[in-house]
Amino acid sequence: QRKAEAEKSKEWYEKFHWFISSEGFLVIGGRDSTTNEIIIKKHADKYDMDPHLIKAVITAESGFDSGAISRKGAMGLMQLMPSTALLLGVSNPFNPDENIEGGVRYLKGLIGRYNGDLKLALAAYNAGPGTVEKYGAVPPITETRNYVKKILAMYKPKNGNTKASYVAPPVANYYKITLEDGTLLFTNSRYQ
Repeated sequence: QRKAEAEKSKEWYEKFHWFISSEGFLVIGGRDSTTNEIIIKKHADKYDMDPHLIKAVITAESGFDSGAISRKGAMGLMQLMPSTALLLGVSNPFNPDENIEGGVRYLKGLIGRYNGDLKLALAAYNAGPGTVEKYGAVPPITETRNYVKKILAMYKPKNGNTKASYVAPPVANYYKITLEDGTLLFTNSRYQ
């Protein structure tokens, strides 16, 4: 009987996951529950973003696996790179609430940076803003081009083109500085 109880307990832990939300509440839900849906809606409303776009990005990035880690080290639902998570203040990229908030904020900033051009914003989300700026267009990287196509196939902007109907203000530049004692400092102003 103990073995059966242990198996049932293991099944429960595999089926359900839990995390502490940014408001400090314990959230319990299965992968197929509405937990992620609620979090997406909350942050879509907070940052004036279309929740369907966020769902398309999460589907392409992680397939809604909050524990996903890419071969390049991107983490969580919206596959935040460690340096991006750090800049966005995401302390636990595997926490769906923190990850989605950080990813939505980052994507909104990219949309603003590229004046509402969703193709460029998505390309920058995938390949990095520096790569997009280097080419001045969606870079000629097969993975990035397929990524943009995949998301646009899942998400149809309200006005039917790839110009987003919302434009965010540009994200400030951030600078990484190593202090004499080895401490890393991230700032939005040049350190003299």
